[in-house]
Amino acid sequence: MKVTPVVSLALALGLTQSYAQTQHADHDKGEKHRAAEHHDSLTHIEVLTVHGQNTSNAWNEAIESVTVLEADQLAKEAQTTLGETLAKEIGISSTQFGPNASRPVIRGLDGNRIRLLQDGLGIMDLSGASQDHAIPINPLVSKRLEVVRGPLNLLYGSSAIGGVVNVVTSRIHKNYHEHAAGGIDVKTNSSNNGQNMAMNLDYGANNFMLHLDGDMGQAEDMKSPERKINNSEFKQKSYGVGTSYFIDDDTYVGVGYSLYDNLYGVVAEEDVDINMKQQRVDLVAHHDLTGFFTGIQLKSAQTFYEHQELEGTEVGTEFDNESNESRLELYHRFSDQMTGIIGVQTQISDFKAVGDEAFLPFNKSEQYALFIFEQLKQDWGKVNLGLRYEHAKVDAEAGNILATAKNKDFNSFSAATGVLYNLTDTLATGLNLSYNERAATFQELYSNGAHLAIGKFVVGDENLDKEKSVAAEWSLRQKNKMSETVFNIFAHKFSNYISLNPTGNIDDTDESGTAGDSDEDFEIYNYEQNKALIYGAELSFTHFINSQFQWTLKGDYLRGRNETFSQNLARMTPIRLMAEFRYLGDYHNAGIEIQRVFQQDHTANNETSTPAYTMINLDFSHDLRVEDQSIMIYGQLNNLTDEEAINHVSIIKDDMRMAKRHIVVGVRASF
Repeated sequence: MKVTPVVSLALALGLTQSYAQTQHADHDKGEKHRAAEHHDSLTHIEVLTVHGQNTSNAWNEAIESVTVLEADQLAKEAQTTLGETLAKEIGISSTQFGPNASRPVIRGLDGNRIRLLQDGLGIMDLSGASQDHAIPINPLVSKRLEVVRGPLNLLYGSSAIGGVVNVVTSRIHKNYHEHAAGGIDVKTNSSNNGQNMAMNLDYGANNFMLHLDGDMGQAEDMKSPERKINNSEFKQKSYGVGTSYFIDDDTYVGVGYSLYDNLYGVVAEEDVDINMKQQRVDLVAHHDLTGFFTGIQLKSAQTFYEHQELEGTEVGTEFDNESNESRLELYHRFSDQMTGIIGVQTQISDFKAVGDEAFLPFNKSEQYALFIFEQLKQDWGKVNLGLRYEHAKVDAEAGNILATAKNKDFNSFSAATGVLYNLTDTLATGLNLSYNERAATFQELYSNGAHLAIGKFVVGDENLDKEKSVAAEWSLRQKNKMSETVFNIFAHKFSNYISLNPTGNIDDTDESGTAGDSDEDFEIYNYEQNKALIYGAELSFTHFINSQFQWTLKGDYLRGRNETFSQNLARMTPIRLMAEFRYLGDYHNAGIEIQRVFQQDHTANNETSTPAYTMINLDFSHDLRVEDQSIMIYGQLNNLTDEEAINHVSIIKDDMRMAKRHIVVGVRASF
């Protein structure tokens, strides 16, 4: 069944306007650069693009808690998965289903509560449905990663209540530059004999911007201090193309295409591999206006996703998901101090699972949303307010999972407000409050069967209600010439939290007549709904000793409670502390990082505790610059003491271990 692209309106968080690609920032100051200056004006509020990361007042630009990785920092820290790339940031951990499938976990929330975006539109994969499903994008080809934590993420959808991660590419340019720019990145990893190469090229001429990117990588089984992690190898490649045409200073249109292809082993089942492919087409049209309405923008993305779960050379189960997400943004201005956006958003997907181990029914999911956002800026700070109404429905077909067709509809409403107050020129405080409603997903409603790739028998509940919660976050931020500090306290209270929990029972998966008599019989996990409370704190403090030396202290604390049964929630991130000392020279950069992860003994029923560990990592980089060209040589020595470490958040932590002492070496060249 074909999904028809539907026009919709995206609502930004109001993190102010976008800025030009950093690699182009110092080029082309002539006549052709006027379009770039125009599209970076206040009339163009870009979703999740943080204004002025390299300006002196960036620390108090956003009401929300924001993390940005870009350029050289992203090149050095990028892993093959999005989750592992971000796992060292405060408030973020990863699901770590092997080195190939890892989603970010933000403040204890993951899966369908974390919204993954590519250039402001959903990635639209199946990684939220199951932790063994890889995210179909390699961080190595991205220009920037943006993470927003906090209640106001509801404006991106009911699935964004835990946080938003936006992967920024330049396949469709917002700005015109009449020159060529590009780069290539090559790296190797001794823990799995991994090799990765990524490249990108941008070229502007005759009011057109053209873009090419691609990457390829492969690795053998990863090694931990204890043993080799069997079936953790992968072979992956992708490429993307795009073009933008700038009709005049007020208008541009663009189209992009990308293909992602990944064949990787499933750690939980040594004889199972996943062969994944996704094709994606993006369309963008933007026009600046004058008067009350200052701009209009249409975005639409169509994806064609499929993966096969292979048992040896035989196809056990095949998953297919065809999706569209579309947004139409309409910006308005009441005054220089008060601006906003209004509109609608749509998401439509057709899902099929075919095979003996298919545990989900064929279904069609649809979401339609209306929302409005307003932001007021004053000399003392800023205030914003957002409202969202969303209608979601799931139509599940009768077949191998359901005896009869099922239909489920949800109407949800969410509201949020935030304030940022400048106490002094160097100190600010912020408060975010929200009420959130999230519709249950098709896998939470209708799962029923053995999921071979994770080794669990998963059972949904068609009577699940929409998930309701209230959230609050208080922050304190400080910045002066000698130091920077961010301190956050947050709480998320759910009246009917949906979670996948172990029952302690075993299913007779191999149909021998006796449950638990073989390794082919899986433990039963149920989707359940209970009252829950998740709360915690985050701290990041950096002291600048002088222009070349600095030290940083980071830490986060998280607790999750099932308040219905007075129990702990499963897979909560343990307490973490990290200290870093860094040298920043004109051409050299080196640092030592010590991370302490404490024992996690606040466990749920049928969940085991995880021991503490200390990880020591070293890194360095050296820049060679020749006119407009740059070559950066970088390296890392990770897990210096060969520590045996287990990630408590991983659903397969008993099978998975972190990598042994290993070296990563890379070269990044750009022009």
